[in-house]
Amino acid sequence: MKTPRALAAIVTAILALGAYAATCSAMDPELIYDFETDDQHREIGGSSSSPGWGGFGAITTDRGPTSDASAGDQARFHVGDFGLPYDLPGNWGIVDVSDRNLGFRKDFSAYSGLQLDMKFLSDESLPYTGPMEVSVGFGFIVPGIGEDESLTVYADPITLTDEYATYSVMFTDIPFIQTGATLANDMANNAFIKMRISNTEFNDGIGKLYYDEVYGLFGGAAADNADFDGSTLVDGSDLMIWQRGFNLTGQVDNSMGDADNSGVVDGADLAVWQTQYGTNPAVAALVGAVPEPSSIALVIASLVGGCAAWRAQRNGRVEPQTVR
Repeated sequence: MKTPRALAAIVTAILALGAYAATCSAMDPELIYDFETDDQHREIGGSSSSPGWGGFGAITTDRGPTSDASAGDQARFHVGDFGLPYDLPGNWGIVDVSDRNLGFRKDFSAYSGLQLDMKFLSDESLPYTGPMEVSVGFGFIVPGIGEDESLTVYADPITLTDEYATYSVMFTDIPFIQTGATLANDMANNAFIKMRISNTEFNDGIGKLYYDEVYGLFGGAAADNADFDGSTLVDGSDLMIWQRGFNLTGQVDNSMGDADNSGVVDGADLAVWQTQYGTNPAVAALVGAVPEPSSIALVIASLVGGCAAWRAQRNGRVEPQTVR
């Protein structure tokens, strides 16, 4: 029979394991592009190499200084004239985020998603009207042929604001060419990141897309988390936050009630709150599914029973047994 001291040590070890797992549950994002080096801007500075970055249709592209980027003093920006006819071939706001040229191309097969810092501004000379949305995806280079536009794939649009924010796009959110395929078997070493802002009848004026850093993400998508106030407990305070944030879009974290990382505060987030009520989602995500209350009661009862039995043995007493 384990002593109370031994049982306490076991509980302490379990809690310590959970805390350790919190720091090791996922690898840190890996910086892919920071737009600070000339290698990532070979079209600038008289390089003899052909440009690996480009804009198509209604988009022109460049880089320049920025005062509000997350790191460094340079950022990429794309300026699009959405007053151009949207029904003409090529008048789509599509830009290459990563280098298409062999030797500078990245292999994305080790990542499970991308993290980008982005914002969208309206030009004062010809104010932009329309959705401030961008779709992130991939284009593919077919060896011996070149880029095959028919293979281009995108995730659902992301609504941006006029201030830099960090957005994540998981590869599981992108419908790849093959059913159930992953980026690894979709020519990941021949892929390049693309962004798309559609030039439609609902867009007008001049819009500016800025993005600063691009990271590769490891591991799976972020777990559901209804602890909106960061108190480590899902309770009534979190419900009030969800109520205040209901119907908000363009969310990049759960601080306004977006529990399921969808970017929108809606009924699905309330369902997560109901499921996680009374728990610490961070711990639950680390140690597995949250036990039912009856299971917790059984664990507590077994611990208490173990302690009582140990005390009885130590005191030389034998507890009476009830025979049925």
